[in-house]
Amino acid sequence: MLGSLFGRKKKKPPVDASASENIRDAEKGDVFTVTGHALDYEDAYFEVKQVNRYSGAPGSWREVLGSDGENRVWVSWSEEGGTQYVTVCPDDRPMGIEALGLTEADMVRLDEEHSISNYITLDGTDFYYRFSDEITLHEGGGAGQPFYMWDMVSEDDTRVLTIDKWEGRPFEARFSDVVPPENVTLYKQLGGPDG
Repeated sequence: MLGSLFGRKKKKPPVDASASENIRDAEKGDVFTVTGHALDYEDAYFEVKQVNRYSGAPGSWREVLGSDGENRVWVSWSEEGGTQYVTVCPDDRPMGIEALGLTEADMVRLDEEHSISNYITLDGTDFYYRFSDEITLHEGGGAGQPFYMWDMVSEDDTRVLTIDKWEGRPFEARFSDVVPPENVTLYKQLGGPDG
């Protein structure tokens, strides 16, 4: 924070890197930056540690886990119709639905009603239901692992609430912030992920 106050310049990307216009080209070992999201990330260069793909009836999307020292973030984007929707989520421990004032019965009701008119209010912000469905995670390009997901977006389209339910585990809730695709810059490692 002090560096920002005194005009410290942003670190330079790795020397043997070339800028790419789109996070969708990310591979393990590449580096990316996120601007305009949070002050903590302004000077961070995140190395791609993992690339995952999700698929299901709502469509398909990808995510990368980036690490810059103690800061770790997930960046997700839709594969449908170009990269138009990008979210950033800190790699924090998920919350239980009880912390949101929700119960399993609430989750079942949202799923059964399947209505985009439904919403929940959290800290004065309404989060509207977008979908709930079985989704398959292809972690690191591997075999698929199914789970159930509820996706909700804030009334101003700036935050996303995602609730996952894996078999044998409790509900897991996470918040992501929506950022313009141009706020994420990818630096491809020359020579590919193996150098």
